[in-house]
Amino acid sequence: MNVPESPRQTNSRKRYGPTMRLIVLACGPMNLLGAVSFSPPFPDGRTALGLAEAPPFYLWVIASWILAFGFAYFWQGFTGRADRTFLSVGAFGKASFAVLLIGLTVQGDIKPLAIAAALPDLVLAIVFLGWLIRHRNKDSATSVQ
Repeated sequence: MNVPESPRQTNSRKRYGPTMRLIVLACGPMNLLGAVSFSPPFPDGRTALGLAEAPPFYLWVIASWILAFGFAYFWQGFTGRADRTFLSVGAFGKASFAVLLIGLTVQGDIKPLAIAAALPDLVLAIVFLGWLIRHRNKDSATSVQ
């Protein structure tokens, strides 16, 4: 009888190839820069994009989540171990950030420079999604009887 592996076992054995590993590793410093940009003591990045000032509490929450994801990206790149769930959430986060900036720019609510800031995240979201599609578990497509 063929017993399927648990998702944890399958997930822990999945590894990034050298290119994807480098891409995920590079997301660490990229997110560090994003975290600094959203932290209250450094308003220049937000001002350059035309983002409205927000109360410090909310900026710190955003900055801390960006930083936490940056550490997780860096760790995945450093170890080479792929986590599909994390990468899925990361792709969603990067895509939503990019789409929000682009949408707000098109509406005229923020400066056009925001599109340039959104493009790296949009590209990374597409790369993450592509990796997830190429490396999906073939067994997950079958139904449980």
